[in-house]
Amino acid sequence: MASIKWFLPNHHRLSPRWLHKSREQPEAPDHREALGLPLQHCLQLVEQSFRPGAKEADIKAARYHLDLLAAKIRSNQFFLSKEYGLFLQDLAQRYRRACRDQTHPICLETAVNFANLVEATSHQYSAIEYEHILGLLLDLMTRLFQARDHSWSVLYQHLRAIPDDLEAKQHLKQVCSADIREWFDAGVQNLFSLRKNLLQKSQEFAAEAAQIQRRIRSRKRAAALIQRYAQQRYGQSVVSFRASQILRRIRILEEERNELLEQRKSTQEVRALIESDIREFEKLLNEARRAYYLRLVR
Repeated sequence: MASIKWFLPNHHRLSPRWLHKSREQPEAPDHREALGLPLQHCLQLVEQSFRPGAKEADIKAARYHLDLLAAKIRSNQFFLSKEYGLFLQDLAQRYRRACRDQTHPICLETAVNFANLVEATSHQYSAIEYEHILGLLLDLMTRLFQARDHSWSVLYQHLRAIPDDLEAKQHLKQVCSADIREWFDAGVQNLFSLRKNLLQKSQEFAAEAAQIQRRIRSRKRAAALIQRYAQQRYGQSVVSFRASQILRRIRILEEERNELLEQRKSTQEVRALIESDIREFEKLLNEARRAYYLRLVR
């Protein structure tokens, strides 16, 4: 089957076992008491957004403060020091814990905002161990894609924007093959919306064809009644002109119905192609995620 590279202008969820293997680095201690009030507040809001049954207001607050902190860092309004490095490591550790939920962890709701903060930090402050943080972002991005969440592409752009002179970024580029960048530049981020649009088109074709089929049945019954009445009145050899007109219209309707069904079939074939491309790209992401973590635990 053709690839997206020719088309564009499994659902296999891999358990991130490397996140909790015994070889993993020990969980970072809680440095909350050493943090200033702004960082403590941000950390608290993120933790609240991770709680089961977290309200939309909690998630919005966490998103806002992560993005606000990123904006301050980009505009040099926030001093980055060892204290901030401890905060980012602790924050990453909390995301890592939340990722152990094998379903759709609620931490995905703020994953893009966390990636935005990491990217902003990476341009201003290199004195942080970014290896595990970038691995976490790769895991979050893959989970977003598996959940068919369009924001995965925004997270990918944050990963892509992290400076290449970071050693961790070099490790990431080694496992995130050029194929992933090539697929993204070709428009893989549009696959979900394309699939949705094609499904809607397919449903519209089917509904219209069904409506025409109902009209065909109704007209066939009408033509049969008219023809029977004419034969009863004028004899069996009589062919009703009106019935003949209705039958000709029925043939036109049948052609319209068949054309709609053919369009629906073509739409379904293209949609199957997109589904195949989605699975292929998902496989690439899973392989990159696995390779990155295997490199870390060596």
